[in-house]
Amino acid sequence: MSSVEAKLKEIRVTMAPSPTGLLHVGNARTALFNYLFAKHEGGKLILRIEDTDLERSNPEFEKDILKNFEWLDIKWDEGPYRQSERTAIYAEYLGKLLKENKAYYCFCSEEDLELKRQDQLSRGEAPKYDGKCAKLSKEDVDKLSNEALRNGKNPVIRFRNPSSTRPRTQSNLRIETRLFTQLAFVVSKRKNFPNHL
Repeated sequence: MSSVEAKLKEIRVTMAPSPTGLLHVGNARTALFNYLFAKHEGGKLILRIEDTDLERSNPEFEKDILKNFEWLDIKWDEGPYRQSERTAIYAEYLGKLLKENKAYYCFCSEEDLELKRQDQLSRGEAPKYDGKCAKLSKEDVDKLSNEALRNGKNPVIRFRNPSSTRPRTQSNLRIETRLFTQLAFVVSKRKNFPNHL
């Protein structure tokens, strides 16, 4: 077996609690299952602290999570890694997504988005982002960025999805892509800091 094959077969599972509250039974259950699976398979359990919610994350909650994992005798092999300590990595990849036009800045306010959401719901439609900022020119983006900076606002970064909603067929399998092309997920709510990892 080559080293690449061995690496591919190595079991690595992650437990990634968010320190926005005390450890709850769901986190403990997931941690226990992942721990037992990793140990059974000769793998590793990696503890990653999802502290990307800067407003609600609290060091006291992180201490509680670690203390309770120790009480449960769940021993991690790596970590704890804190997502907030990896911002340089995220900045690099967010920049790459923007440069390759796979993501874009969105300057829509929460209030405007909520009004559009309520309007769609009132018409019986599933709420979705209309892609308004995906169509902005570079000049408009520069102008809105400067304006946002002056006003202490922070645009979000959204994934740019393909505009085609044609179903794709591969062999006898027909894959509907319509749902995913209509969603413009927010990947970052603040510069260099991702929402989900």
